[in-house]
Amino acid sequence: KESFLDDFSKALDKDIDLINQKLENWEYGECQKIHKILLVLTLVTQANIRKRLAERIIEQYFTDEEDPME
Repeated sequence: KESFLDDFSKALDKDIDLINQKLENWEYGECQKIHKILLVLTLVTQANIRKRLAERIIEQYFTDEEDPME
């Protein structure tokens, strides 16, 4: 069974493939900067999603509940 995190990897691959498809007919010099910017934006977006997911997991499973001894 695939994990939830595997979906992020597949989504990243799809995003990068889409960027490459959209820019495949452009001359290399024309799209080099655009290509790099789009890839960076995609990676930043994925990192932000993973960060929020990690925060949610930490909050849900690792945050101490109020100690009844206090």
